[in-house]
Amino acid sequence: MKKKVLISFVLLAMVAASVIFAQQPTLDKLKFVGTNSGYGAWAANNNISGVVVIPATNDGKTVTEVDYFRNITGITSVIIPNSVIRIFSSSFPGCTNLTSVTFQGANFERVDDGAFPGDLAAKYKAGGAGTYTRSAGGAVWTKQGGGQVTPAQTAQTLNGVWERSGGRQITVSENTGVFSSFESNPGALTQDAISKGYYALGGQAWRNLTSTGNLTWSGLYLSTRFNTASPNVAVGQDWTNSTFTLSANGQTLTIKDNTGTETWTRSGYKLDGVWERTGGRQITISGNAGVFSSFEKNPSALTQDAISKGYYALGSQAWRNLTSTGNLTWSGLYLAARFNTASPNVAVGQDWTNSTFTLNANGQTLTIKDSTGTETWTRKR
Repeated sequence: MKKKVLISFVLLAMVAASVIFAQQPTLDKLKFVGTNSGYGAWAANNNISGVVVIPATNDGKTVTEVDYFRNITGITSVIIPNSVIRIFSSSFPGCTNLTSVTFQGANFERVDDGAFPGDLAAKYKAGGAGTYTRSAGGAVWTKQGGGQVTPAQTAQTLNGVWERSGGRQITVSENTGVFSSFESNPGALTQDAISKGYYALGGQAWRNLTSTGNLTWSGLYLSTRFNTASPNVAVGQDWTNSTFTLSANGQTLTIKDNTGTETWTRSGYKLDGVWERTGGRQITISGNAGVFSSFEKNPSALTQDAISKGYYALGSQAWRNLTSTGNLTWSGLYLAARFNTASPNVAVGQDWTNSTFTLNANGQTLTIKDSTGTETWTRKR
């Protein structure tokens, strides 16, 4: 009897050890790239195989993104931690032998439809955390343990950009919405409020958004207080208790407070506006092209040389062919100086490089990746 108990104990210990071992991050299969919010986890090379376990942190920084495991046929299983909030379209497409993916959370801001083979992206967005499996090469994924959510039951989110008639936009991330733009032709009251600083781009417009049902939220809505004797004179602002109600298709939002009702429609994220890089260089985007608005106050020798030779000029295009490729991404071309490899500070021309433009969830930070690296820009207006 004691011998059987001992054997059982040893077997259990071996199983427990194997589970613990399987959950350890496979750091030799990964490389980490800095992002605005922490680290992105990428494939270390194209020859990795077996199970890939992505850690929640690396070197004290949170791992928030997954990308660039595409077409690696040796991968069979992936474990993604709750810290990851963005999974891009080039993450796992073409991983033909990937048959198991475990999501340890559903704290996603963005999961591109093509991020995984088959229908996994849609299944995960509908079903949330858990382990999903399929047969090798199969298109249909199944959540283990049941609980699969049908499209009709999918939880709607307020996250995204909302637009009111006239052009005013608010970008919502989690429980807060911030002003993204104002009407093209605001009324006198709005103009007066903006001039007095009651409204500001990047300022909160909605806050404390809390789900109270399948399609409703409670929250606070920022409104202007005005002089009753002079209706177009703004004298302050108030937070009013409001009810936010989504339409069944998630595209229309009705907001009710004690003053009345407003209707907003879901809008695509827009790059239009002014973007600034550290140092002061600015680019103004309108439509599918961006032009230089200003340069750094103290540009590098290479930039100074490129400007002096006319490769860069205020009012000339800096980004072009900006084309939406997803909820938060655009493809496009980025203008870069070409320089003499023997003399790095000597500009000898310019090149348009294929790039990916990625907005963060609140629409205020823009990350641009091309073959040479990554740059971060912030929205000025």
